Parts: sequence; C-alpha cells; structure tokens
Amino acid sequence: MYKTSITRLASTGEGIGHLQGKTYFIPRTVPGDEIEFISVLEKKNYGRGLLQKILKASPQRISAPCKYYEKCGGCQLQHIEPHWHKDESIKQLHNTLVKFGPGETSILPTISGEAWNYRNSVTFHREHSFQGFRDYNDRQVIDIDTCNIARPRINQLWKQTKPLIAHIQGSLIPRVMLREYSSHNVVIFFLAQEKLVPELQKITSPLKTEALFYYALIDSQHPKKENTPPTPLHTKTPLSISQHIGDIIIDCFPENFSQVNHEVAMMLLEYLLQDIANEQEHQKILDLYCGSGFFSLALAYRGHQVLGIEVSPRATMSAINSSLLNALDDRIGFQTGKVSTCTEKLVENKKKFSTIVIDPPRKGIDKKTLSTLPKLDPTFIYYISCNPITLARDLISLQKSGYQVMWLRPFDMFPQTYHIECMVKLKKNKKV
Repeated sequence: MYKTSITRLASTGEGIGHLQGKTYFIPRTVPGDEIEFISVLEKKNYGRGLLQKILKASPQRISAPCKYYEKCGGCQLQHIEPHWHKDESIKQLHNTLVKFGPGETSILPTISGEAWNYRNSVTFHREHSFQGFRDYNDRQVIDIDTCNIARPRINQLWKQTKPLIAHIQGSLIPRVMLREYSSHNVVIFFLAQEKLVPELQKITSPLKTEALFYYALIDSQHPKKENTPPTPLHTKTPLSISQHIGDIIIDCFPENFSQVNHEVAMMLLEYLLQDIANEQEHQKILDLYCGSGFFSLALAYRGHQVLGIEVSPRATMSAINSSLLNALDDRIGFQTGKVSTCTEKLVENKKKFSTIVIDPPRKGIDKKTLSTLPKLDPTFIYYISCNPITLARDLISLQKSGYQVMWLRPFDMFPQTYHIECMVKLKKNKKV
C-alpha cells in the first residue's frame, strides 16, 4: 500500500500522483485528494494505481450518482465537480495545442447539452453470466441493469431484453447494441452465432412492437466481430431506419455510424451551417469521411453543391438513398473509397472546392490526404475531431500548408467522460 497526493488530472480523466520519482495514474481520484493506493502496473517511468482509501478528499470531489460507478469503465468523471472539470478540460485542450499543435489558439466557449440520459447508442457486453459494461480496472464484464447516461427508452428496453437472453452463453451472443433514433425508433442489434437465430426470433417476438430487432453473425476467425451486415430478425422489420435531421430524413442501416448525443450533434451541425452561410451562400463543398451524409445532406439542403467521400459502401448507399428521398440528388454526389485515393483523383482532375468539411476517425487525417487538401484550393477548412492529440498534430501540417486557425469551438458531446468534440475553422492565408 502506498500514499500520495493527487496533483493534477490526466487527459484520460485519471488523477496523477508521484512517488519516489515515478508518476502514477490513478482512476477515480481528483487533484487535492490525499489517498492510499496499490500498484497494478509498473513501467520504467510510470505506473498505474488502484484507489484503496481517501485520506483527505479534494474540495472538487462529489458523490457519483451511479450505483455502478465504483467499477464501471463507461464513465470517468462522475466523481468530479462538473464546472471545475469543464474549466480543467479547456486548460488541457489549450496545453495540448501549445505543446503538440499550432500554439496559442482562440478557444471559444464550450457548447453543452444535457449532462445525463443523453446517449442514444449503448453496447452491452456479455461474458459468462454477466451482461453489462467492462470494469475500468480488470476489463471483466460487470452486470448492468440501467445506465445513467443512456436514453430512458434504451434503459427500459434493456431491462426487458436482458432477462430474455440471460440463459444464453455469452460466447454465443457476445454483444447487444441498443440505439434510439430521432424518429423514436429503437434498434436492438445482436451479434450472435447462426444457430441462435430461431431462438432469438422466438424470444424477442413479444417486443416486436417496442423495438426493431436485427442480428449479425459472428466471424469464426474473430469471435467478437461480425462477418455479415445486420439482418432483420422478423419478417416485417425494415432493412433501414429513418433518422430525422431537422427537415431532412436520413435513411440509415443499423450499423451506420451516428453521433451518440443527438442534441449536441444538432448544435454542432447548426453552428457549422451558420458559419459557412456567413462566409458565402451556395458554395462548392467537399465533405470527407462523410458517413451516411449527416453534414453533406444538410449542406445540400441549404443550397450548396456538395461531394461526399466515404470508405464504407453501406454508408455511401444510405447517403445516396437519402439524397433521393429528400430530392437533393441534383446538387449532391457521393463517392465510395479511401479518402486519400479519392482526393488524389480530384486533384488529378483539377477539381476545386471553396470549403472542405472533414470529420476523420480518432486517428486523424492520414499524411497523404493532409498533403492533398491544399491542392484542392479551399478557402476554408472545418475540421471536426474527437481526439485533441491527433487534431493538434494535423493542425501543424495544415498550418505549414498555408492555413491559419481562426477559432476552435469545443462541444461537450460526451458528458461524464473525458472525451470532447472540437470544431476548428481554418482559413487560407492570402499569400498562398
């Protein structure tokens, strides 16, 4: 057993303490805490600890409302006073941009929504007799009946679904995803072995009027991954689901990516649309990593000419279907392929765009695409990111290519967790 004082918070939400010249990362602690902990990981320059006892509590410590928080790894910040943490997260974001990115940056106030019951998509894991989320320490599944950050209907339907499959071995159904759409449909999606499909059809039949049920088959080489697209469990279940984005209807497949916080995602979208309109109406816009067309369709609806690029054929199919459904196909197009390959072809064909919207995965933009973007000659680039480290790295590259950061706006897309969404506006320097 060791003693230490927590001096600051890591970007992952863990408290940082020091002992005999080594840094320890200790979850569920707050700067100002004096604690006892045990070591669960030792490396040359750092270690990971597990909180055992709070000797003196920080003034920023509060009681977590969730009964599972002591073990559950889904949230990291329920024990920290929220206003203090929001200020701290901005300081960390600023430090990341200074240390790894373009330096001093204008950070606008954070836009936030509801702090609880916001999450519209939840994946429950199943191992042995447990059905729930993973322990933040040993990664074992802990049993969960309800989640404080999930939408109420998701919690209601999980309580109804969970006992129906409790007798089925976890390896036969390793995951169950529940997602609520803005159209108020709820999808329940099982990853399962093929032999279980008839039983799943039978046991979910009483809930057919409450939710839309789908399954995907387990990949024999990768037992926790699917090797088929989602298939309806029941004959009258549609192949796709409608998602309302203001006046637009997006036609989605169950596996298509969508933001887990619809309220804040709509705030981000409206902010983007308004800022683009303030610069110039009816622009030619390129939307990279466009998914099923969340930004593309809204931009086309506002009168812009849009080209969306997405690597997933199923997501592109959804986007094309949605463009037809909303009668936007005369001013929007989609390409399926790697962003780096497609943007290179656009350069070869001498295509130009006034604005580029880019929302890459957590790993950020690949080097090839980063070098290609300036050749498409956009005046403005809007970069949406959920990873400050890769964002900072990519902003340096764009800065070297002649683009200046105008502002950065954080969006609190994931309350109670350390994750944060940011939108950055860049403008081409006049000399370039």
